[in-house]
Amino acid sequence: MDVEGDGAFDGVDDISTPWLSNACERNETGQKLDPSCEVTYLLLLDPSNGLLPSNVSMMHQIDFNETTEERSFVVSFSEDSHSSDQVLPIGGVEEVQSQPTDQTPLRFALIASIAGILVLLPMLFPGKP
Repeated sequence: MDVEGDGAFDGVDDISTPWLSNACERNETGQKLDPSCEVTYLLLLDPSNGLLPSNVSMMHQIDFNETTEERSFVVSFSEDSHSSDQVLPIGGVEEVQSQPTDQTPLRFALIASIAGILVLLPMLFPGKP
């Protein structure tokens, strides 16, 4: 993170993460084989570290197949303040009206199923002569 906003990411107050990997190799006890291997990095973005509120320039670097790709971007952080007398918009409440549906196909399928069961039952359990 370019804290000074000078376009260079090598200042005293600039923040950089270690190179992150998608996974760290571990031994049979679960310990990392390479102690410097990191998958995640936590950076607190809050006013206590002096970064906020402000615009923060960041550089995202990806090292893949011995090629480093860099992408810079700027994130704007500002104070999130709300007053108690602030009027917030309230959306309209839509009424859900049930519309009558045609139950004829459902009734036909039910009657056909019952008729099929009545026809098949005598075939499955033939009566005694």
